[in-house]
Amino acid sequence: MNRDAILEALKDIGTVLGVITGAVAVLELIFSPIRRYLKWRKYLKDTFVAVWKSPGRLKPEQVMGSRGKRERGFQAYYYIRDADRAIRERVRAGRHTLIVGDPLAGKTRAAYEALKAAKRLAVAIPCLDDVRREAFRVPRRWAFWRRKILLLDDLDKFMGKQNFVHLLNQFLSQGTILVATCRAGDEYDRLHAALERERMADLFGEPVLVPSVPQEEAERIATKVGKAVPARFDGTIGSIFVDIDGMRARFRDLSSEEQAILRAVKRLYYAGIYRGREVFPLDWIQRACCRVEQVDAPAHRWTDWLGHLQRQAFLDVQDEEAHAEEAYLQLVVPGDVLLLKNLQEMRRVFAGEPEPLLLVGNRAWEEGQARLDIADFLRTAMDAYGEAARLYAERGALADYAMTQNNLGTAYSTLAEVEEKGENCRRAIAAYGEALKVRTLERFP
Repeated sequence: MNRDAILEALKDIGTVLGVITGAVAVLELIFSPIRRYLKWRKYLKDTFVAVWKSPGRLKPEQVMGSRGKRERGFQAYYYIRDADRAIRERVRAGRHTLIVGDPLAGKTRAAYEALKAAKRLAVAIPCLDDVRREAFRVPRRWAFWRRKILLLDDLDKFMGKQNFVHLLNQFLSQGTILVATCRAGDEYDRLHAALERERMADLFGEPVLVPSVPQEEAERIATKVGKAVPARFDGTIGSIFVDIDGMRARFRDLSSEEQAILRAVKRLYYAGIYRGREVFPLDWIQRACCRVEQVDAPAHRWTDWLGHLQRQAFLDVQDEEAHAEEAYLQLVVPGDVLLLKNLQEMRRVFAGEPEPLLLVGNRAWEEGQARLDIADFLRTAMDAYGEAARLYAERGALADYAMTQNNLGTAYSTLAEVEEKGENCRRAIAAYGEALKVRTLERFP
């Protein structure tokens, strides 16, 4: 082949390459927005249960979880109380609203019904999970004529999540109204302490208390829905719909191993060792049950026990995880759990497992904020954080290492308020410094 032919062939190849390059650029132009859209949709799915939905389009289970399902006691009938009228008036007036009451008092249902009764609302419900601060964005709202509502069921649990306050402030800066619930008692004490710590104590004003239902009124409600008032009625309307007495009878009929599994789940629950809304990895359940309840058996026996617990409605087992109904753990599974002792025991049970240790640390820190023996809880948190940080470092999980060191620094700085101020402040600075070795200005501008 002579020189001119070679040059002509190269020219043809260049032309073909140019066409290919142009076609690739056109395809990139076409598919790039599609990729961004799909990425954004995945982000919304991972971050929110619902995004700017009108209340009429919200499904009960999106708001109430498993209790929003008919097989778990949900009924279309709703009994309106004075507290409901107060909640609805606050929502209509565009005021931040906190609803407080006992377990099964009907707090979440009251919030759901208040939103349904209002007009021109757009409701967002975030997932109960840690927030990636650098990635978080408030979703756009196209129906600009609708007032924005952020619904937070069990606000105390959200306040314990990483960077949740950042999410909260982002929504508040856009004029979003908060409608939240919280259980009375220890949960409300933890929430109040957390809001004070974040200088948000006056955000909601006086909470709306959902009161108990008189026995006579409970009898009328039960008759309307074809239910029976529990023999030991505690005044909570939810106990009419959720069969606590029946579940207690079912618990007594379980095998000793199945009862032990539920006691282990209860211990995990009180130690904060679960994901999302009471979702427990099966290997965590088995580990706690083996170590604390001394139950060990071949894999097929565990499968049989968990299957029976699912059929008896104690657990919902899917994909190597089990969801447990919070009310059953508190009101059906017997046994008092001493919080500090249980946290310390769970720290030993999960030695070598960084995620459960981090969760133990978080719960110990949260519990300590509203208790007189705060130092004991903080030391437990620091032990758990310290071991978790070491394990994350060994595994090269730098983001988790930084987060845990940051938590450790916060625990030391809080402990400095009650004892050994100088030494604990120095330890806090050292822990924060370790976190900042990972979270640098270059990596997180």
